[in-house]
This record gives sequence, C-alpha cells and structure tokens, in this order.
Amino acid sequence: MPLVYALVARASDGVPLAQYAVIPGNFEARALECLAHSRRQGVADDRFVVPCDGYAFNFLIHGPYAAVVVADSTAGPKLALACCRRICAEWAASFWDSGQRANAHTLDRAFG
Repeated sequence: MPLVYALVARASDGVPLAQYAVIPGNFEARALECLAHSRRQGVADDRFVVPCDGYAFNFLIHGPYAAVVVADSTAGPKLALACCRRICAEWAASFWDSGQRANAHTLDRAFG
C-alpha cells in the first residue's frame, strides 16, 4: 500500500486540521514534529520529503497550510506529490477560510 496517511495542518502553528489514515501508526506526531523542525530551521522550500521508519513524509506548503502525505518508502515521490497537490487544491476550494480559525481535528470528517 503506497499511500498510508494524509494530513492538513496550519503551517504557522502546526495545528492538525484534518487527517486520514489507512493503517494505524504514529504518523500525526511524526508529521507535526517534522513540520515544527522545518519551521525552526527556516526551510524555504514549499515542498520537502523526510524519510522516517521506512516511510517518506512528503510535505507541500500552500499558503498558510501544509499538506502531508506519508508513503511507503518504496513508492516514488511523484504519486505522493500529486496527492499533496490534489489535497491543496481541494482544501483551497472548500476550507481555506474556515481552516484559519478551526480547532484541531474539527475538519476530519468534512474533509476526509
């Protein structure tokens, strides 16, 4: 199974707004840890990949939001990046304004 987890968070404060997991795991904590680390390090790229525990955490920063797709490390980066772009497009169309003031996980059902 190449894609196992997806998350949308506010990039500025790391609040997880919506997530979906195919398999159980510690994906949210790892993704938010990587996002916080990238903010502290001042990563300027709008997309980056962090390998961790046999998975590739693919990040795409889109305005005030970060989309994260976790893929099996054997999957190529193109599929995960395409998924990140699709998530960003859907988020921008439906949740751009409400996500800026939403509490953690309040959009899980609406978006997932």
